[in-house]
Amino acid sequence: MALLEACRSGTVSLEEPVWKRWEERAACPTSGPTSSSSSSYFSSGVPSVSSSSLSSVWNSSSLSSSSISASSSLNPYCSLGSEVTRYVLVTRPLERIRYYEAFLKEVLSDEEDGGRRGGPGERDLVNVAYSHWRLTANYAQKMQIEAEATRTFWDASTSLAARVPKELFSPGRRVIRDSKMHPISLHNAGRFSSHSFVLLSGVLLHVQYSSVTLYPLETMWVETVPAASSVQNGIVLTMPEETLTLTCPSGPEKMQWLRALQEAVRGALLPPSPISGAEGGGEDGVPPPRSPPLVRNATYTFTKSGSFKDATYRGQWLCGKPHGMGSLSWASSGTVYEGQFRQGLYHGVGVLHTPPYPPASSSSASSSSYLATGSSSTAPSSSSSGYSSSYFTGSSTSSGSQSSTYPSSTSSSSSSSLSSSSSFVVMQEGTWVSGKMVGQGVIRYANGDVYTGQVKDGLPSGHGVRKTGHFGSQAASVYTGEWTQGMRAGYGVLDDIVRGEKYMGLWQGDLRQGPGMVVTMNGVYYEGSFHANKLTGPGLVILEDGTQFEGEVGPGGSFAGKGILRYPTGDVVEGSFSGSFPGPVKISGVLRRGGGSGSGSSIGAGGEGGSGVPRNLGKHSVPADKKWQAIIRRCQDQLGINAEITITKLWERLAIKLHEEQQILQKREVGGGVGRGKEERRETDERRGAGGGGCQGDLLDGLDHIPDLLHEDTLSFVVYEQVRKYLGQAFLSRVHPLGQLLQALADAFRASYGGVAAHPRLLSYAVQEIHSLTQRVYQLVRALFPILPAEGDNIILQNEENEGQEIMVTPGTLLQPWLLPQFYSPLSSLYVLDNQPKDDEYWRRLLSWNKQPDIGLMTFLGVDPKFWLEDIPERGETSPSTDPQRPSSLSLAPSPAREGHFSDAIETLQLLSTAFSPRDKLAVIQKTFECINERAVARLGRLFQWTMDDLFPVMQFVVVRSRIQHLGAEIRLVEDLLDDGGGGGGGWNLLGELGLMFTTLKACYYQIQNEKVTYPM
Repeated sequence: MALLEACRSGTVSLEEPVWKRWEERAACPTSGPTSSSSSSYFSSGVPSVSSSSLSSVWNSSSLSSSSISASSSLNPYCSLGSEVTRYVLVTRPLERIRYYEAFLKEVLSDEEDGGRRGGPGERDLVNVAYSHWRLTANYAQKMQIEAEATRTFWDASTSLAARVPKELFSPGRRVIRDSKMHPISLHNAGRFSSHSFVLLSGVLLHVQYSSVTLYPLETMWVETVPAASSVQNGIVLTMPEETLTLTCPSGPEKMQWLRALQEAVRGALLPPSPISGAEGGGEDGVPPPRSPPLVRNATYTFTKSGSFKDATYRGQWLCGKPHGMGSLSWASSGTVYEGQFRQGLYHGVGVLHTPPYPPASSSSASSSSYLATGSSSTAPSSSSSGYSSSYFTGSSTSSGSQSSTYPSSTSSSSSSSLSSSSSFVVMQEGTWVSGKMVGQGVIRYANGDVYTGQVKDGLPSGHGVRKTGHFGSQAASVYTGEWTQGMRAGYGVLDDIVRGEKYMGLWQGDLRQGPGMVVTMNGVYYEGSFHANKLTGPGLVILEDGTQFEGEVGPGGSFAGKGILRYPTGDVVEGSFSGSFPGPVKISGVLRRGGGSGSGSSIGAGGEGGSGVPRNLGKHSVPADKKWQAIIRRCQDQLGINAEITITKLWERLAIKLHEEQQILQKREVGGGVGRGKEERRETDERRGAGGGGCQGDLLDGLDHIPDLLHEDTLSFVVYEQVRKYLGQAFLSRVHPLGQLLQALADAFRASYGGVAAHPRLLSYAVQEIHSLTQRVYQLVRALFPILPAEGDNIILQNEENEGQEIMVTPGTLLQPWLLPQFYSPLSSLYVLDNQPKDDEYWRRLLSWNKQPDIGLMTFLGVDPKFWLEDIPERGETSPSTDPQRPSSLSLAPSPAREGHFSDAIETLQLLSTAFSPRDKLAVIQKTFECINERAVARLGRLFQWTMDDLFPVMQFVVVRSRIQHLGAEIRLVEDLLDDGGGGGGGWNLLGELGLMFTTLKACYYQIQNEKVTYPM
C-alpha cells in the first residue's frame, strides 16, 4: 500500500491507464478458484472446514467490511466469528502480495516498451521493490503450504497427537517432514521394532510403539555418514545423551532430509529469514544445505545415568558436549559449577559450589523433565500433563557418557584430627583438567575453613595454606606446608593462634611425626622428635628466663628422663628429671655451681644476642634444605626443567606457560573472583599493589621472549646487568613462575618466623633458611641462564664504562635484592629480639648523649675542633634572626639538620634501616663516609688526609645524631647475610675501603654501648 500511495502522490509516475487498471484490481474481489491448500492453521481447537465450501465462499465474497456485515445475517459462514470468515480475513491479504508483485513486474515491462515516464534511478528502485515483493510472496506461499500440511498431519495422526505434550500444538510450530511421507529409518533397528520420525519446528519426534522421544534441535548436530562407511545414504544425529544413525532409500531423499534437518536446526538457533527461506535451487531441485553452527549456546537437562544426571547445563556446546563457558547445576542438591568445559568435562578455570545442606525439593523441579531432556515416556493424561514450557525456550543437555569421576563433597581433605564438617567441601575454585581440579586452587569447607594452594584430583596436594576458624574463636589456626591426598605430610608450620603456639616440623598422615620444634608466645622453646602428635625422646627445652634443659622429654615439653638442666646463673644440674615447668619437677642428680668446665657443660660462648646458646641447638630440627621442597618443585615443573631439555626448548615452554597463566589470570579477574571472600580479594589486591604497581604484575613486557644474551659465550658486566633486569621483571610478575615462587616463599617465611610467636631462638634457623633458599633459587635461575657461574665459582666483573665499579657474581649478590625485601619484616624482628639487650643499653646512652648540643657532644667524643662550624649557634644562644617575642625552645634538643654539623652524613646514615639487602646497607654506609669526607674537604681543602684518630670521633658523632635505635641488629644482619661466593663471612665485600668503613661503624656501636664514662647530665 505504501508503494501504491507513492505512485498516486507522484513520487513514482505511472501511465494513467496502468494506474486505474491496477487500482480497480486491488479494490475488486478475486474471480476464479483458489488453491485448496492456501489455508492457515492457528489452533488445534478450530473445527474442520471442507475445501469446497472455502472455495465457494472465497469466490463469492468480498473483503470489504460492508459486504461482510451485510451478508453475515443471511449467510452463517460470513459471520465474523465463523471459521470461513477468519479464513478469508487471513488469506486474502496474502493473495494481494501476488498483485503487488505482478504490478511491479508490469511497471518494469512498460518501461522496457517506452511507456514509462520517470526520473533517473527510478527503475532501480522499482526493481528492488519487485525483488522484495517476489521473495515475500514466495515466503508467504511456503508458510501457507506448511500450515496446511501441519493441519493435515495432525488431523491424520490423532493417536500420535494424544501421546505428545500440548506444548507441541503452539500456533507457530510446523510439521516440516514426516518419515511416512518421506521415508527414513533407524540404522540397525530390530526386525520387529517400529520407528518413525517427525521433524517439527524446534524438535524431532522419535515414535516407537506407545512411546515418543523428543530431541531438542538446539542441541542436535547433523552430519552425513562418510562415503567410505558401510552405511549407505546415512545421516548421523548427535545429541547430548544419544547418537542416532538414520538411513534413506536414495541419495536425493537423503539430501532433502539433510537440508530439512539442518534448516530446522538453524531455525531453532537463529531467527528465521524470509528471503533465505524463499530462495533455493540446487541440484535435483533441492537447495544446497547450510550447516548450522557447530559452536552454540543452549540449555539442557540430563536424565540418563552419568556424572551429569539430573543436572541442567547452560552455556556453550560443541558437537553434543559442553565446550567453553557454561554453568552446570543440580536443583536437588544445589551444587553448581561455573566455568570452562572441554568435551563435556570441567576443563579450565571454574568454581564448584556444593551447599552443605541441599535445598528442599519442590514438585515443580521435575515438572519440565519430560520435555527438557528428550527422554522416552508414555503419554500423560490430559487432565494433569505435568509439562512446562521451559523446553520450548531453548533447553538442552550434554553427553552423559563421561567416564571421569568428579570431586564429591566429601572427597576433600579429611583426617583423623579434623571433624566431619571440616572435611565437607562447599566450594572449589581453580583450574580443572579432565573433570578434576589441579594446580593452584581454593577450597572452602562447610565449617568455614579455607585452603589455598596446590591441588591434585580435587584434594590438597603439594604446598598449601589452610586457615581454620577465625581470630578470637576457639579453633583458630593456620597451617602452611606440604599436603598429600588431602592430608598434611612433609614439612609444615602450624600456627595455633588460640593456644599461642607454633609448630615447625615434619608431618605424616595429618599428624606431627618426626623432628620439629615448638615456640610459644610466652617465650618457651621446645625441640625434639614427635610421634603421633606427641613430643618424645631426646630434646631441648629453653624457658623464658633462659633456663635450658637438654635430655629426655615427654608430651607437652615435660622432663621425662636423663638430662642436663642449665640455669641463667651458670648452675648446672645433671641427672634424672620428672615433671614440667612451672609445676614441680622431681630431680635426682648432681648440682655444679657456676657452670662446669668439664664435659658436662655444653653452654657455648654465647651468641651475638648475649644469652648462652646450646651447642646442640637445631640438632633435632628439620634441615633448611628439607624445607619448602614442594614450592621449589612446583616452580621447577612450571619451568619444565629436567636433565634432557635444551635451553631453547626450555624458553619455548616458558613462553607458552606465561601466556597460559596470563589467560587464566585474566579470566579470573573478568569473573570478578567468583567464590572468593572479601578477605581473599583484599589480599590479592594487596599483593598486586606490592608486586608490581597494580596491573604491572600481569604484563609480560618481553618476559616471553628469548633474551639475546643466551647467545653470549662469556659473562660480562653488561650481560650480568641484563640478567638482573630480566629477573627483576620476573620476580614482580604474577604470571611468571619465578614471581609465583617468590610470593609463595615469602608467605611461607612470614608464616614461619612472623606473628606473635616470634622467638629469638628462631633467628639462626631463619638465616640458614635464607641461605638455603637463595642457593636453590639460584639453581633454577641458572637453568634459564647457563652463562651464570656455578655456585662457588668466584667471578669478579668490572664495568668497562666505570673502571671503579666491580662486582662478584654470587647467588646472594644476584638474588638477595629481590628475596630479602619480601623476608625483611619477620627477619628484622628476629634480629631485634635477639639483639635487644645490647641495643637497649646502646639506646639508653644515645638518648642521654643526644640531649647535649653539638659542640658539647663533639668535645665529649673527642672530635677535633677543626671540624666544628663556627657560625652555628650553641645550645642556649639566640640566633640574630630569632624573634624575641616568640617562646623559647631552648629546652628541646637541637635538630641535626638545623645545626648543620655533618647533617648530610646524618640523614644518609638514617637510611640504613630502609635498605633491605646487605649490599644496599653497605652502600648507605659508604655514602655516609663520602658525605663526611665532602664536608671535611670543603672546610679543610682537597689536600686533607684522614687518620683514624680524626675519623673515628666524627663517625661516632654521626652515629649518635642519626638515632638508629637497633643499629646492632642492622650490623648483625649485614654480617650474617653478606655473601662472598662461598668463602664465608662476606670477606670479598668487606675488603678495602668498604670493609674499613663497616668496621668503623661496628666499632662506634660497641664503643657507645660499652662506654663507661657518660656525659654529665
